[in-house]
Amino acid sequence: MMHGLCANALKKPFVLLAQTFGPFRIKSRQWMMRLVAKWVTLITTRDKDSFNQLSALLKEEQKNKLHLTADMAFLMRSITEKEVKNILMKVSIPVNNKILGVS
Repeated sequence: MMHGLCANALKKPFVLLAQTFGPFRIKSRQWMMRLVAKWVTLITTRDKDSFNQLSALLKEEQKNKLHLTADMAFLMRSITEKEVKNILMKVSIPVNNKILGVS
């Protein structure tokens, strides 16, 4: 929400890019999303459920900002195992140990 406030104050475009939204079961979260939608230039969702939830929540004049898109991770170039090892060595992570990644 703070990002939206800042963008609005600076008269800059504010985009929510390829996000997952909802569920909006609590009234205060519905209110916040509607408020943020006033400041947003563009909203893209990466899944149909989020798109449908936002579409039901937003006012008619806000729905033109809403679009369904792909997850940005699917647009990234894959890297080789050698490139992975180089990155890990650069940040001092042993390459022979098991690693757990969380995003």
